[in-house]
Amino acid sequence: MPAPTLVKKHADTTSPRILFALLVVLCAVAAHATFCVFFPKNLPFAPFALATFIAARRAGVIGGLTATTASAFALRCWFLPPGAAFLDEARLGLGLFVAAGLFISWQSRTPQKQFATPDAAVTPDLIPFEYAGPTQPVA
Repeated sequence: MPAPTLVKKHADTTSPRILFALLVVLCAVAAHATFCVFFPKNLPFAPFALATFIAARRAGVIGGLTATTASAFALRCWFLPPGAAFLDEARLGLGLFVAAGLFISWQSRTPQKQFATPDAAVTPDLIPFEYAGPTQPVA
């Protein structure tokens, strides 16, 4: 009787995507903390928007949603001032950031190969667009 294996035969792709998204957000936190002199106080979302875009582009929907959630948590807990009212500028900006992150994540779910289908290949009997000669074969 063979010994049971503890390692899966196939690679789980969800965990690396989530870890990549969290790593990108951690880099955004480090960049924001390091370059806080260069970032204007009215625009704390710039490195986190870039992190969400990179995570959604490289890790797909799971990475984009994870990066959006982690970025919103980091922004709310450490970088945005506490709100004076229920609907103030910081909460409105955070809401717009989350909406944009969800949109970017949703856009990353479309397959990249949808534009290059083999059915769209040019058949040899079609006349090229640049051809300016007679359309009937010369006898």
